[in-house]
Amino acid sequence: MQGGVGVKYLLFCLFIVVLSLVFVILPKFGRRKLDNEEKAKVEFFKTLGIALIFASSSLVFVMGFPGTSPILIGAFIVFLMELVSRAYNLPKNLKLCFLSGVALYLVQEGVCIRFITSPAGGYYYLSSLSIPLTILWFIWVSNAVSILDEIKGASLGVSFVASILFGLVAYLQNQELWDAVALSMFILGFGLALSWIKGYDRLGNELSSMLGFLLASVAILGLLKRTALLTLFVPIFILAVPLINVSYAVISGYVHPLSSSFSKERNSLYRYLLSLGLGEREISSLIHLLSLYFAFGALLMFRFPNVYLAFVVFLGAFLLAKGYVRYAVGLSAFLSEAGMKRRIFGVRVDNISLEYALGRVEAFLRDGESHIIVTPDSPAILTALEDEEYRKILEEADMVLPDGIGVVVASKLLGQPIRGRLPGIELMNAMLERASFYGRKVFLLGAKKGVAEKAAENMMKAFPGLNIVGVNDGYFDEVKEEEIISRIREVQPHYLFVGMGVPKQEKWIFRNKERLSVPIMMGIGGSLDVWAGNVKRAPLIFRKLGLEWLYRAIREPWRFKKILKLYKFAWLILLNLLKGSGKGEF
Repeated sequence: MQGGVGVKYLLFCLFIVVLSLVFVILPKFGRRKLDNEEKAKVEFFKTLGIALIFASSSLVFVMGFPGTSPILIGAFIVFLMELVSRAYNLPKNLKLCFLSGVALYLVQEGVCIRFITSPAGGYYYLSSLSIPLTILWFIWVSNAVSILDEIKGASLGVSFVASILFGLVAYLQNQELWDAVALSMFILGFGLALSWIKGYDRLGNELSSMLGFLLASVAILGLLKRTALLTLFVPIFILAVPLINVSYAVISGYVHPLSSSFSKERNSLYRYLLSLGLGEREISSLIHLLSLYFAFGALLMFRFPNVYLAFVVFLGAFLLAKGYVRYAVGLSAFLSEAGMKRRIFGVRVDNISLEYALGRVEAFLRDGESHIIVTPDSPAILTALEDEEYRKILEEADMVLPDGIGVVVASKLLGQPIRGRLPGIELMNAMLERASFYGRKVFLLGAKKGVAEKAAENMMKAFPGLNIVGVNDGYFDEVKEEEIISRIREVQPHYLFVGMGVPKQEKWIFRNKERLSVPIMMGIGGSLDVWAGNVKRAPLIFRKLGLEWLYRAIREPWRFKKILKLYKFAWLILLNLLKGSGKGEF
């Protein structure tokens, strides 16, 4: 390329980079509080900016390493394919066909596993197996990294470790694999840019699939094309975590089929670990720990290729994971399950965290039974003291979570300490987020006419892909009730959220539990009004200080009457303290 043309080319690429950065940064400024539509626009601009950054930086990169151009073109096609798939909800089989076509394009460009070197000298030519094995490798790794993205930060973290290791191993081979080294550093740099733009969070199918495709390519370019037989373990070790995860998804999909193995609603290791009681943060730590462990194992296998060493590394990974899970589950049980049930004036309240509660929800979804979640606050505790039916429901519910600072304060004063309040709306929001990710079905029941519809509309804007299969207000007679129950049974939701007020909502759920046959049923009080925009939640500072009740009382003066009735709650606490109960019994 001539000097003048090269300068113009670089200036053009620089312009594209600046333009894409504007797309990414501009939405960060302006109003701090964005509504759901504005948030969706921000995400669109971010995605567009990332695409432009990748395209322009790829053009600059190809100038120095033209051999990588087919790989970068293929990766960008994968990105566009996932983008179109999200917009038009393409079938999984069609996506696999597109991905196979892109892989076949790279095979024609020479990015292919054609032979491996024999330890005794010579080559093992794969001949007719070469093309299908290469295509299968691209599909497997791309989907492996994409599936791993359901854990916050996991796909980025694994990509960081893998790109560094691939680059290092390619450099140490002394075969002038500079394209592989440079591509590894490009992936690392692009990953760092993603972490700055999107945060250390989930990337989405578009970016995670593209990263997986790039990692599969650099593995072939730097290792699988010209490596000794035993050092085939090196790329497998480097990508061990996502490959194990997707293998588990495929195998368990045959044993306990939920849907397609590559779909969102799959039996992944993540869901299994959640069902054991591990929190998302603990699972993410385990993923990163195993990635670093396998990276060390890859370097050992590269330096000392030995089948027995490979066995030892895999055995060590199994023992490490088992020990970590046992420790984490044991610690969680010690902090939660062992002393989970607390008593406030004899009324049951569970002492668990949000992450542990979400883990139990995953376990509930797996066992096929119907489960009830209740979130009582201080007035609800008083109601339970006067209403034997409601108190029985609290005793028999699958989870009873403290939704109110008064319950937490009382628990500590009465010697039954609860770690903190767990607002029902926050648990509901976390469940909605997972429902949108896994494609689970949601039914909303409660509030005044039109409120549930508006709440559903806002929920689907906030959680793209959320599948709300039915809504109905909370005012109905016996005839209408039968129709509602029939509708719920027909659409078979995973979650049923009922907002009729305490204790009416819990009594309705408990009375119809067997007829509804819904895995997760939860009373949510006035949460539908919050989602519909009729009621505003307190600012974060009020929630952190446990003063949400004060904020709502100021905005809604009629609530002062309800607050004044809590004198009985305070009086009961005082009586228990004077009696020296220490056990929360009255």
